[in-house]
Amino acid sequence: MDLHKRSSAVSVNTNTQNNKHAAIAITARGSDFYYAICGVMGIVGLAIIAASMMKPRTERIFFYITAAINLTACVAYFAMGSNLGWTPIDVEWLRTGGGVGGINREIFYVRYVWSHSVCCEGAKADINSGTSTGSSPRPFFSSTCSSLRACHGRQSYGPSSSTGS
Repeated sequence: MDLHKRSSAVSVNTNTQNNKHAAIAITARGSDFYYAICGVMGIVGLAIIAASMMKPRTERIFFYITAAINLTACVAYFAMGSNLGWTPIDVEWLRTGGGVGGINREIFYVRYVWSHSVCCEGAKADINSGTSTGSSPRPFFSSTCSSLRACHGRQSYGPSSSTGS
């Protein structure tokens, strides 16, 4: 069997989106790195599912939540490695000289989709601490709000992004 390296995702999925071309974009080496992280997250997720089979079905909730977090991250890193799930934004400070420069850069919005797994971590903490189910919605709501604020803050556009708005 003849195996050779075939990472053509960056050339197949171009750096043009929404009628803008991203001058600062992912490279083939960056794509390979994202695929490596995707593989690790996928293997860990599947290993957690396999490990859950050693417990009775009623005690598998921690395993399922943790596997869901890892497998969601696996899909997000696959999308980033495939040069998908991004949008071009204008850079705030233009660089001169060096290898990195341009008026637009790509930002992966898919990276922040899996940040909502913070809610799952809150669920694990609540279940582990024996918190009553009546008080569980409060941590879920606050962690969801924090995730949404983080997504908004990281994807702000223009000069006002330095103020965190």
